[in-house]
Amino acid sequence: MKNVLLVLGLVVVIVALILALGPSRQESVRVETSPPAPEPAPEPSPSPLPPPQPTEGRVVFAVTDAAAGLENIDGIIVTTKEVRVQSAAKGWVTVSEETKSFDLLKLKESGSFALLTEANLEAGEYNQVRLSVSKVEVIEKSSGKISLAKLPSGDLKLVGKLVVEAGNESSVVLDFLADKSLHTTGQGSYIFAPVITLETKSNAEISIGGGLVNIGGGKTDTNITIGMNESGEVGINVAIDAGANLEIVGDAIRVMAKGESEAAVSITAKGAIDAAVGGEYLDSAISVKMITREGKKTWLVTGLKGLEITNIYVDASTGVVVRVE
Repeated sequence: MKNVLLVLGLVVVIVALILALGPSRQESVRVETSPPAPEPAPEPSPSPLPPPQPTEGRVVFAVTDAAAGLENIDGIIVTTKEVRVQSAAKGWVTVSEETKSFDLLKLKESGSFALLTEANLEAGEYNQVRLSVSKVEVIEKSSGKISLAKLPSGDLKLVGKLVVEAGNESSVVLDFLADKSLHTTGQGSYIFAPVITLETKSNAEISIGGGLVNIGGGKTDTNITIGMNESGEVGINVAIDAGANLEIVGDAIRVMAKGESEAAVSITAKGAIDAAVGGEYLDSAISVKMITREGKKTWLVTGLKGLEITNIYVDASTGVVVRVE
């Protein structure tokens, strides 16, 4: 019993020593924490258009597509590179040189107006809008294949009135009619000759958000449909015949009436182009079209001589150039 009491006493003494010495002998532990990482600075928003000068008005250019559907096509992507306007007082004024791309069929599905560009322009009346198209890509629905469409010309000169009022807003809407613009050749390649409805408004109310444009009110100054034919000519009631037999020969567009064939004549479209370019009547050919002139089958070869558009008539039986204009 005495031994048990001795052991218990030793245990009590040891526990007391631990309690008395433990806290003083423990080393303090310092935990270093890093300061919180700074949040990344927000990306700057695009610079808004500066307020117009007292003699200027704001003009917004938009693109859309109200055409009927193209069953076998999944996308038509138009890439633009320049927008200009012309007035008698100012001549040609560059509005934008920014490259932008638009899928016309997606615009048609959404019914949206996509922002092409905006600018402050001097008040006055402008008589022409000029749009430069660098390329058109066609996406096929079944295969996903992307093909580059042939453009008769990448320079679209749209004649119509644009009124800019000081302190007010004007709009220019380019409505591409894709079903009238896109043509398929017998070999399965594509030709894109734009047909566009040009609508301009003055004194409009315009808002822009997410790259889309909303236009309200205003006075309609122009609402016309303008097309392009195989030689790049642009105007009202101008277009490639929807029923034409089309092919691409070299870098030119060949046009023949439905049912016509090169087998019926001695000189092919290529032979007519060679006669026009090889004979130095043209520097390059844009189109070649079978017509009847003075009762004879004749190839009309249209192209450039210097900077001038020139027409060369080649007899389809002999290959002789019969007229230059």
